[in-house]
Amino acid sequence: PQGGKSSLMMAIAGKTAPIYVQKVSEKIGYGLFARGVIKKGTPVGEYAGVVRRGNDKADRLNAYTFVYDPWNHFKMVVDAEKSGNYMRFANHSAKNPNMEAKLVYREKSRRWHVLLVAKKDIKKGDQLLFNYSNGYDWSRFGINNPAEL
Repeated sequence: PQGGKSSLMMAIAGKTAPIYVQKVSEKIGYGLFARGVIKKGTPVGEYAGVVRRGNDKADRLNAYTFVYDPWNHFKMVVDAEKSGNYMRFANHSAKNPNMEAKLVYREKSRRWHVLLVAKKDIKKGDQLLFNYSNGYDWSRFGINNPAEL
C-alpha cells in the first residue's frame, strides 16, 4: 500500500513492506533489504523498541537508538537494542538514502511513532537505507567518516 492514512496505521500495527535481513559485511554487520518492489511513499515499517527519555551517556554505547524530539526540548529515544523489530537493521547512507524517517502522532493512543517511509521507488534486492543525520555519534564505533559506509 502506498502512503495514505490506512497504510500509516498498518505500519504502526506492525505490518511491514516486503523485507528481509541479511549480512552486509564484517565491518557493517547486517542490513535490511527489499524482498519485493516498494513504491515511493510506502511506509516500510515502524522503528520499534522501548520508548524512553534520552540518556546521552547510556545511549552513546547503544547502536540501536533512534533519538527524536517532537517538542524541541525533550529528547525521546526508541531503544531497539534488546526489544526492537527488523527496522533496526536499516543502515545509514548520507548520499543514497531510499527511506526517510517520519514522526507520526496517533491521537487515539496519544503517542508518537517513528516510521521509515520509501522516499523513492525501491527495487527488489536493494538495501534499505536512511540518513541517520548529523547528530548521530559515529565515533563511538570507531567510524570517522560515515560516508565510507
